[in-house]
Amino acid sequence: MSATITIRVSEETRAELERIAAGARRSKSFIAAEALESYLAKRRWLEAKISSAEASGVMSEDEVEALFAGLTRAD
Repeated sequence: MSATITIRVSEETRAELERIAAGARRSKSFIAAEALESYLAKRRWLEAKISSAEASGVMSEDEVEALFAGLTRAD
């Protein structure tokens, strides 16, 4: 099952998405969904690695909190 979302992007991002979609002969929605799924998979992997580092004592709780704060701030 799929769901519909709406996002705002810069004109440059929109133009690049259109260019890539046309070149790949795919819809803009397909390319955007693939990109989002890839980002989320990488994020899950990173969060698991950071949690593992904390659990094994490689990183302190404060270091983990600082790292996650850096990952979640808007740039």
